[in-house]
Amino acid sequence: MQIYERCGKPLDHPDFEPFWKAMNKTETPIWMHPSRTAAFSDYASEPKSKYEICGRSLVYETAAAMSRLVFSKILDKYRS
Repeated sequence: MQIYERCGKPLDHPDFEPFWKAMNKTETPIWMHPSRTAAFSDYASEPKSKYEICGRSLVYETAAAMSRLVFSKILDKYRS
């Protein structure tokens, strides 16, 4: 099963609840490779990221995605 961020929805959005429930039920491991597209600039004052650096910071994107899952308690809700 693959899941993609759509319409700017974060991984803790209620629309993804069936995904988390299914992964927990089947005890399926989840591999994440979060990345940001050029649709979002680095700074709000820029319409486009200068030097087009977006999507090249896997460490930041991973930390942001995992933080959302921790703070939203998704990981607590579905831990074995």
